[in-house]
Amino acid sequence: MSHKQGWKICFVAGLFPLTIGLMGYLTAFVMSIWLRPEEPVQVLWKTCSFSLKTVMEFDQEAGALFGVATLCFWQLLIVYGAMICTLSFFGLRAGQRWAWYFMCAALVWGAGNDTCAAIYLHVNDVMSIPTPFFVDGFGLAGLFFSRDIVRSGSQVSSPD
Repeated sequence: MSHKQGWKICFVAGLFPLTIGLMGYLTAFVMSIWLRPEEPVQVLWKTCSFSLKTVMEFDQEAGALFGVATLCFWQLLIVYGAMICTLSFFGLRAGQRWAWYFMCAALVWGAGNDTCAAIYLHVNDVMSIPTPFFVDGFGLAGLFFSRDIVRSGSQVSSPD
């Protein structure tokens, strides 16, 4: 297997946070903030025991900051997924060495940080599914199969 298959695996790894992020952003924006603030807050697959309305009643400023933080979380997930897909399609597919190193750094730092947070939430019975393992696993597998990019002295063959 060469970088021609590895970039596809990395691309799939990026589609996961992109899709989850879009769904979460739309849910947070439409359901929680504008239409139904009295509904329990939904975080990934977890329904919280509080709503945005109860937070707003407790402290208006805290409620506003909570709403913005929720949207920022989903927006960052969207950007992270789009970055992985873009790097895979335009960088790894073309055999660009810089894209391999950048993707490795992004996976270790970004998905690694998310994995630590997911483990913490799992240990404290807040989240049952450690979802970042999917991105880590597929992304690192794709990089492993694309390792011929790093081993070659010059650029690897052009895109398939």
